[in-house]
Amino acid sequence: MTTYSFIIPHHNTPRLLSRCLDSIPQREDIEIIVIDDNSDADKRPAVTRSDVRLIYIDAEHTKGAGRARNYGLKEAKGTWIVFADCDDFFVQGFLSVLDKYKDSEVCVVYHPADAADTQTLEPIPQLLRQHNGYFEKYDGSKESENFIRFRLHSPWWKMVRRDFIVKHKIQFEEVLKGNDVFFTFQVGYYARKIAVEQSKIYVYTYNLQGITNGKKNKSIYLHAIQNIKKSNEFYKFIGHPEWRRKTLSLWLKIIKQSGVLIFFQTLFAYAGMIPDIRRDKMKYVDAIRTQKVEQ
Repeated sequence: MTTYSFIIPHHNTPRLLSRCLDSIPQREDIEIIVIDDNSDADKRPAVTRSDVRLIYIDAEHTKGAGRARNYGLKEAKGTWIVFADCDDFFVQGFLSVLDKYKDSEVCVVYHPADAADTQTLEPIPQLLRQHNGYFEKYDGSKESENFIRFRLHSPWWKMVRRDFIVKHKIQFEEVLKGNDVFFTFQVGYYARKIAVEQSKIYVYTYNLQGITNGKKNKSIYLHAIQNIKKSNEFYKFIGHPEWRRKTLSLWLKIIKQSGVLIFFQTLFAYAGMIPDIRRDKMKYVDAIRTQKVEQ
């Protein structure tokens, strides 16, 4: 019987993937699913471990980490789904923490994380200070719980029961930027019962070449704007309008990160998309209304 299914999307970083895999012990109740998202021929993963399954997505079907994770969810057999990015890794002894919950009836287990430089592994605690602060302030109240349920977008903050994901047909959006936002909203909204672990079992690494921190283009910024609009409507829907973000800071960030040319390209494209963005801003809310939260 498989207890844990680890789902790891990969693209062009086989050395970092090896580091991630090395941090996961081999155990009979563990399966690891690596989804290679159209890596270059010389940068495909070479994995010899018998507990690792490789899935390849070719150029015709590639659509980013969201689609890769969805491929992994279709293949997973474990009771619990554990997510990782290929350039991150788990801390030593993390399984003893997860094992505390393997027979529990909660839908989701949330946990804090450390941060480090991808290459040097020098700690960068300020990167996740705000997010880890949600765990430090957690006192069992509904208010402190909501921060954990809805503000931790990356999938590696949480371990989720597979049957819960299947029941609610939860998937990642197959978009260039923010594929995990709606996944987080669905998991947090539908979960009847959660557990909040205080041990840091995961290390997020700062990678300048990754989509989060690397070079941006017009398409990525447009997806970011759309996510802000949809997220704002969801926050209003669950009674937290104070969490809503303004897009002005993003427009200023575009100039700072990518220059005036990308700014104007994004602005002109955005102007043409305003009717679609207005129509789609209720997408998260409308999709969630189709199901009832577990009682």
